[in-house]
Amino acid sequence: MAEIDALVYNLNKSFNLQNTWYNNSSYQLYLQGEKVITNNYIANGANIGQIIGTYKYVWELEEMSPYVVVIDEEYVIDGTATPRSILTMVRNGHYLGLHENCMLKITDDNCGNTIVSFIALRDIMPNEELVY
Repeated sequence: MAEIDALVYNLNKSFNLQNTWYNNSSYQLYLQGEKVITNNYIANGANIGQIIGTYKYVWELEEMSPYVVVIDEEYVIDGTATPRSILTMVRNGHYLGLHENCMLKITDDNCGNTIVSFIALRDIMPNEELVY
């Protein structure tokens, strides 16, 4: 019975969080099912936007979520808090067998803060899904 309660809790939690997002990119992005789609042409090398979320170590996660962006074996950005940045919902193509059209770029600002951005790996056409 406890497993059913946990399943219902997680289903309700994901349903309630599903539509609470915002676009922090300079491009017109929208959600189509589980896909982040662009309305714009994005040139090769363009900075699509910064990923907004809580920077954590993997072992600090309470549960894995599709809104967790994996940076490396130890470091993630947890974007499960709402409202969430639409860029936290870009799918990782490696695990899905999709071809990536953007990549993560990790830099530091003048204050030593880590900034993680999506950079276009090639020209991305309107109505195309963003995949890293």
